[in-house]
Amino acid sequence: MAGSFCTGLDPDDGFLIKETKAYCEGLNARILSNSTTNPHASGSDAADSWDAGVAVAAAAAGGQVSKANAPCCAFPTSTVPL
Repeated sequence: MAGSFCTGLDPDDGFLIKETKAYCEGLNARILSNSTTNPHASGSDAADSWDAGVAVAAAAAGGQVSKANAPCCAFPTSTVPL
């Protein structure tokens, strides 16, 4: 959601909106079974957030991602592919 600062990671880390966006992009990439090649610079906060989003979706494979894991992300409600 626009203006929200959350990533599903530790909220005390203070991620910026770019990292929140990267987290949601990674989450959606895995849910939609698109390429999970991280588009962000290796070692950057955005890359780490993208990987974390992919990991949350991968952990839910065969089921659905809980909104509690991604409160600021809009994502499909379909089942995450195995």
